[in-house]
Amino acid sequence: MRTLRDRLARARDEDGVTLIEVLMAMLIFAIVSTGLIFTMLSVLSLGRDSRARQVAANLAAEDIDRTREEKDIFDLQDKSYTRALNGDTFHVHRETSWVSDPDLEFQCGSGGGALRYKRVNITITWDGMRGGTEPVRADTVLDAKDRINDPTRSTLLVSVLNGEGLGSQGVAVSAQPTTAAGVPVGAALPTVTTDAEGCAYVLKAPPGDYKITVTKSGYVDINQATAPSVQLSVSANSTASASFSYDNAAVYTLRYGTNVTGVTPRVPAGSMLTTFDSTYGPKNPVVATGTETPRTYKMFPISSGYSIFAGTCDLTTLTTGPADPTNWAGGVRQPEAAAAPGGAVTVDVAMGIVNLSVGAPGTSTFVKAVAVAAPTGAEALACTTPAQTLTFSSAVLNASGTATIALPYGFWKLYRGTSSSQTTQITTAQITPVTGGSVQADGTVELDPRSPLWEGP
Repeated sequence: MRTLRDRLARARDEDGVTLIEVLMAMLIFAIVSTGLIFTMLSVLSLGRDSRARQVAANLAAEDIDRTREEKDIFDLQDKSYTRALNGDTFHVHRETSWVSDPDLEFQCGSGGGALRYKRVNITITWDGMRGGTEPVRADTVLDAKDRINDPTRSTLLVSVLNGEGLGSQGVAVSAQPTTAAGVPVGAALPTVTTDAEGCAYVLKAPPGDYKITVTKSGYVDINQATAPSVQLSVSANSTASASFSYDNAAVYTLRYGTNVTGVTPRVPAGSMLTTFDSTYGPKNPVVATGTETPRTYKMFPISSGYSIFAGTCDLTTLTTGPADPTNWAGGVRQPEAAAAPGGAVTVDVAMGIVNLSVGAPGTSTFVKAVAVAAPTGAEALACTTPAQTLTFSSAVLNASGTATIALPYGFWKLYRGTSSSQTTQITTAQITPVTGGSVQADGTVELDPRSPLWEGP
C-alpha cells in the first residue's frame, strides 16, 4: 500500500507548467523570432539593393553608349528620366558641360578658351534606396566628330534664360560683324537657335567685334525690348559670352483711376508714363497705348510680378504725413501683379482724381496738365516727377458743367481751351480734388495719396 509520502510526490509530478513559465517561454520565443526576422529582412534588403545597383549600373552604361552615338555633340543636353525595371523605379539624371581645360568647365553664356570636349556625368538613384547608399555614377568625355575649333577663328557662346531662370528654347541668335564702335561691317553670320538649355553656339567666327541679337515672336527681355542686343569682342582661338533674360511677354491690362467708387474719370492721352517696378529688374517707365482706359502692355513675365503706378512718382517714397484711409493707403507699396509667360492679368491703377468746373453744361472742352515743381510752402513729394505735358481729348461737361480727370500723383498746373491749343489756366476756384490733395492760390494742384501736407495761403 502506498504511503502518504508517495501520494504527495506523485501529485507534485502531475502539477504541469505554471502561467509565469508560459509567459517567459513566449517572451524568449519572441526575442529569438525578432532577431531571426530582422536578419532575414536585412539579407533580403541587401539582396534587393544589390540587384537594384546592378540594374542601375547597366542603365548607366546604356546611357553612356547612347551619348557616344549622338551624331551632333551640340544636341547632347542635360536630361532626366525614369525607368521601371524588375519592380523598381530608377531615376536617371544626365549632366553635360563643355570643357576647355581639364580644370575648367564652361557654363552656358560664360567661360573662355576653345571648346575641346564635352564631359558627360550620369547619376542614377532608385526608390527605396537603403540609407547611406551612394547613387550609381558613370562618366565619360566626348570629342566632336567634326572639327569645331580653328586656331585662327573664335567661338561665341550665348545664353538665353526665361523669367524663371531656365533655358529659353528656339530663340534665334544672330551675330553681325561690326567695328569697335558698333557700326555694321559686311554680312551677318548664319543664324543659330538656342537649345533646350537656352544655349547657342556660333562656331568658327572670325575674330573681331560683333553685335549679338536675339529674336522670337512675342518675346521681350527684362527691359521690354523685343530684339535685345549686346556688343562683343572676341580674339582668335578663344570664346566670348553673352547672356539674355528673354521670354514670352505677359499682357497687362490696366484700368486707370478706379480708386473712387462711382467715378469714371477721363485719362490722359497716350503720352502718359506708367511705371512697372519689380524687385527683380529695373524700373520700367513705359508709354501708354491708346487714349482711354483700359490699356494694355506687353511685359517680361517676372514670376514675382510688378508693382504698377501711373507716372514715375514711386508711392513707396511717400512715407511722411498721415495716411488717407478713405481713398488710398499713403506710402504703401502696391501689391505685385504677376502673369505667366504668354498669359494675361488685369490690374487697377489708382490715380489722383480732380473735378474741373470749366464751362456750361453740355459743352466740350480740351484740358492740358503740365508737371511742375513743388510750390513755395508745400512739402515736396519725395520723388522727382519729370517734365511732362499730358493732354485730354475733348470732354463733354456734365449737367453741373464739370469734367472729371485723372492724373499721376505729383504737382500740376491745368489749362483749358476750345481746341487742342489749351492756353487758359484753370483757376483755383474751378478745381476740386476728389482724392487726397490741395490747390494753391496760383492754381497748382497737389495730388498726393496721403492726406494734404499743406493747405495753401
